Amino acid sequence: LPTISLVIWVFCCLAGLIIVPSAGVGIVLGGYIIKKLKLGARESAKLAMICSGVSLLCFSTLFIVGCESINLGGINIPYTTG
Repeated sequence: LPTISLVIWVFCCLAGLIIVPSAGVGIVLGGYIIKKLKLGARESAKLAMICSGVSLLCFSTLFIVGCESINLGGINIPYTTG
């Protein structure tokens, strides 16, 4: 498998450039949906719970598929002395 080596600050900047705008789009889109459907507080909470449940189901498939485990010293391989 190919590996990608990035300096940690580059990775953090890339993650921030993806996560922050995505959160903003989600907030705006959620507000638009609630306004368009004219949902009250109770209905908005139900919508949030349904969306969280769907998200949990989607992400749980990542645990079922699984990934190759990596070797971590002291976790699944012993430390070496010397």
